[in-house]
Parts: sequence; C-alpha cells; structure tokens
Amino acid sequence: MTRTAALWLSLLSAQYALRAQSIAAKPAFAVASIKLSEPTENGYVRWFPGGRMRAEHVPLRFLIRFAWDLPEDRITGGPKWISDEFFDIEATPDALLTPEPNNGNGQVRLMLQTLIADRFHLACHLESRELPVYVLTVAKSGLRLRQSAPGGVQQVDVTSDGSLRKFTFLSSPFSSIVRNLSGQLKQTVVDHTGLQGEFDGTLEWSADLTDFDSAGPSIFTAVRQQLGMRLQVEKTPVDVLVIDSAQRPDENYASTEIGPEKDNRQISSISRSDTCSNAGLIRWSRSSARQIRSYLPREPSRF
Repeated sequence: MTRTAALWLSLLSAQYALRAQSIAAKPAFAVASIKLSEPTENGYVRWFPGGRMRAEHVPLRFLIRFAWDLPEDRITGGPKWISDEFFDIEATPDALLTPEPNNGNGQVRLMLQTLIADRFHLACHLESRELPVYVLTVAKSGLRLRQSAPGGVQQVDVTSDGSLRKFTFLSSPFSSIVRNLSGQLKQTVVDHTGLQGEFDGTLEWSADLTDFDSAGPSIFTAVRQQLGMRLQVEKTPVDVLVIDSAQRPDENYASTEIGPEKDNRQISSISRSDTCSNAGLIRWSRSSARQIRSYLPREPSRF
C-alpha cells in the first residue's frame, strides 16, 4: 500500500469513527411496538416518568409534529398516507431518563425522531420560508394572567365538550403557554410580550374555529378578553420541515429493537448536522385538524 493510499484510508477511517460517534449519541428507545390502528376522531401522545412513551390512534404526521415540536403550518410534503393512516405505538428506553424541569419532554422527542427515522424511513430537510405567523403581544387593557406561587408543579390540560375548548395551565412557563397556543392554532405563534416566569390561567373558546356565530368566543377574542393579550398576523421567515419521503413500517414491525446501529443512514438523515433539528399528554383530533387546515386567519385583522 502506498503512503498516499494509507493516508486516505486513515482519513476515511477517522471520518467514519466521528460519524459513528455522532449517530451513537443520538438517543433512542430500546424496544418499540408499532401497530396499525383503526381510524378514529381522537388520539393522543403520552409520555411517562422515566421516558416511556405511548401513542394511540395518531397519524405519522402528528408524530412528526410532536417529535420536532413544530406546528402544522411548518411541516410540508410527504405522501398522503402519513395523514390518513393511524398507528398505536409503545416505546421504552433501556434505562430510566433523568426527569426534566417542568415535566419537559425534550429527550422523548429526540428518541421519537430516531424511532420515526428507523421504522418509517423518514427523509427530511429544513428550509427557510416566509410564512404568516401569529405575533403575541400584551393588550392595551393589560395582562390578565396570574403569576404562579413559587414551588408549584406544572399542570397543563386541554379539554373539549364538543362546542367549547378549554386550556388550563398551572405553574406553566410562559414559553409553554405560547407553544400550546401554537398547537391549538396549528400555526406558529411568535412571542413579543417579553414575559418570563410561570403563570396560572384558563382559556375557553369555541371549538369550531370556522364558526364566528357560535355561542363561545373565538380563540382570538378569548386570548384578548381572558388573558389580556393580542394575536396579530404578520409574515416572517421561519424554518419549515420538508418531508422528502417516508415508508410504511414493515409487516413484522411489532416489538423489535431499535437504535443507531440498525440503520445509520436513515438516522443521520434527520440529525441536526444534516438539517433537521431538535408525564404529559398531547391530544390529536381529526375534526379540529380538518377545521384548521381549511381556516384562513381573518379575525385578528379586527383588532
């Protein structure tokens, strides 16, 4: 072997070792079960202390939203079945995870990214696009949120009786409140309030975002009247997750081991270096998804 060939081999080996270390550092569930689920109007993703995760009756598109912590308007592309086919998932890490502050789920989200890449063979990338977003500011009438007492335990819940939707939060960081508003609107909310700390509050609004004549207030009116804040539409550059391709799981996908050693190429395709980033309950509703996909943001212009 010539000195030049030996040098190239040494460089390639070093690059491979660094790549393998990067992939191995990607957190992953140890065991996961994925099963097809019957279509339904409602589903959820739940995570438990220690890192176990359960999802029921959810489409892959919703799992991607949760894993990348992005609202609906910042995910695009992919085959039609990722929105129309439903899955039940049980996933467990090989060791208990260290609890995150305020019942956080960052580690679970990263492990779900690995699971989606490994089992659904997701390929994706980020693009900067100019999109309409909701800018959140304090209303002229003044803030109506209550500052939380020190030492409280964060609690967040969103419920619906079919006509009204209710968002209740206790000892919740303001960033979490903004994230939940974004999730309800299925569109990015940009915080321009300057608020920090933890808050208590309740928000109630009409469950039908397209019915301005319903008995309950719209979410925009509710935010202004009940929280003392305003939502206004502006256009700004944001990162959008573009789904290049995805595959249905294999027929024998139940209760198999997963991890970076199984499919290095697919896992690296969603690592941050390759353009994709980084006990609670998040619910999914087919009806609300339909309403918001067909909804054009008109009401903020009334303010």
